[in-house]
Amino acid sequence: MDTPHLPTNLEQNLEAQKLLNALLSLALENVSLDVQLERALDIILSVSWLPLQAKGGIFLTEGDSRTLALKVQHNLAPDLLRICALVPFGKCLCGRAAASGELQFADCVDDRHDHHYEGMTGHGHYNIPIKLGDEILGVIVLYLDEGHIQKEHEILFLEAVARTMANIIRHKRTEEALQQARRLLEEQVQEQTAELYTLKLAIENSTDAIFLTELDGTITYVNPAFKKLYGYSREEAIGQTPRLLKSGQLPRKKYTKMWRTLLAGQPFSLEITNKAKTGTLIPVESRNAPIKDEQGNIIGFVAIQRDLTRRKKAEAEREKLLAETKQYAHKISILQNITAAVNTTSNLLESLPALVEHMRSFLPVDLLTLSIYTPGEAEFTLYAVGTETEAGHFAPRGTRLPVEGTCPGWAITHDEAWLDDDMRENITFLEDKQLISEGVVSRLVIPLRLGGQVIGTLNLASKQAAAFIQEDLSFLWQIADQLASALERSRFFDEIQRRARREQTIRQITEKLRTATSLDELARLTTEQLSEHLAADYTLLELGIEGGEQPTNGNTN
Repeated sequence: MDTPHLPTNLEQNLEAQKLLNALLSLALENVSLDVQLERALDIILSVSWLPLQAKGGIFLTEGDSRTLALKVQHNLAPDLLRICALVPFGKCLCGRAAASGELQFADCVDDRHDHHYEGMTGHGHYNIPIKLGDEILGVIVLYLDEGHIQKEHEILFLEAVARTMANIIRHKRTEEALQQARRLLEEQVQEQTAELYTLKLAIENSTDAIFLTELDGTITYVNPAFKKLYGYSREEAIGQTPRLLKSGQLPRKKYTKMWRTLLAGQPFSLEITNKAKTGTLIPVESRNAPIKDEQGNIIGFVAIQRDLTRRKKAEAEREKLLAETKQYAHKISILQNITAAVNTTSNLLESLPALVEHMRSFLPVDLLTLSIYTPGEAEFTLYAVGTETEAGHFAPRGTRLPVEGTCPGWAITHDEAWLDDDMRENITFLEDKQLISEGVVSRLVIPLRLGGQVIGTLNLASKQAAAFIQEDLSFLWQIADQLASALERSRFFDEIQRRARREQTIRQITEKLRTATSLDELARLTTEQLSEHLAADYTLLELGIEGGEQPTNGNTN
């Protein structure tokens, strides 16, 4: 196809190129010609710099007749659809475009408009013939506002569109012809081997690789698609056997079954991986059938092989997407379970073992620890979760560690996550040697944030190298946020409990003291209650008496 002269305006030119590319891509779509024409008309009417009305149509020539048939249209009046369902060459502007092979332009409803209907408004036209050489394949009819002045770049662009449409129509009709021929071949190859020669042209134009063999498997014919797919010329392939394409990936049991079926006079289809001349492995759908003479005797075999590379790639991408979707759904489920676990407990530390189990369902976590930090302090508290073996000896539960020099301390100070793929390659923090000695290889530490402050860290460790990846971080940040909220709730709940216990103690002591009938008894009860509720080993109470009397002592040991 010649390169069309497109508009000189850069934006218009880019849009024109994009539109032509979009039209060309229609030829690759596995849809009917009518659908391709419908989509093509949508694309043509979408050009922003052409002053087109939102209506038009595409005619195709009916067989060998000199008649145009309206195949697709947008927004044409019902009366016009009836009048213009079939348009003879030379009739009205569309027929004139077909008869002359030249673009027809009208800036108004002039005397070339042979078709009129009640309520028709003023308008103009571009009627562009779709040509392939001297053959008229059809006509594109577009509507313009009345009085529009034609421009050269519009004409050149629309002619380029028509040439592109001609190639789309030719490609689709050729494809349909090949598909029809292939179906015919598959149905008749077992019944009428005498017709093999008459079908050769269809085979030659097939996009599938086709080869014929004798009874002993010697290849006697290959079509051009065979060379395109496997790289072997006709001269290189003829005289060889299908072992030429052997990849070694076909199980012997299936191979034996195929030949048993073919020799029994029945077709056999399978998916197989063949090897091209370059060594490239090519997945194909192979449809194999015996060739029979008029007496029903098998005289050879035919194989029709379709390249499945693109389909297999698409299937692999779908499987990958499905796996990723399942993994994402699994993570969402885990997050929901973790959220439920930490939101339904008043003591976050009690729910940590369950958190470890949830983590291990999608991450190779060998050790999980939780750092609890009060902003402004120089130390944090580390809680290791799991069995004693899993927790190791580095950090018994409730260990106080310095912020400075430790990995959780670094994450607290910098409010950033820390990821080690292999700690053995670079010892950075105080605890690294101890962790490495206990078998830890990789580590991930994530700050727990609340109200703009870091109140702790979530620390994950694994005995595998590179156990944690960047893609896990966004999900783990969500878990960290849930833990931070749960930690704050635990602190709040603990504070409420402490206050409640203190108020209860005061009430109990007050009730006891009310029973005292003397100052000595009051002193004794006071020291007893304080010793009991404060767990004190020794309590001394001194009461000063007005008037200079000696103080009364009450003590317990």
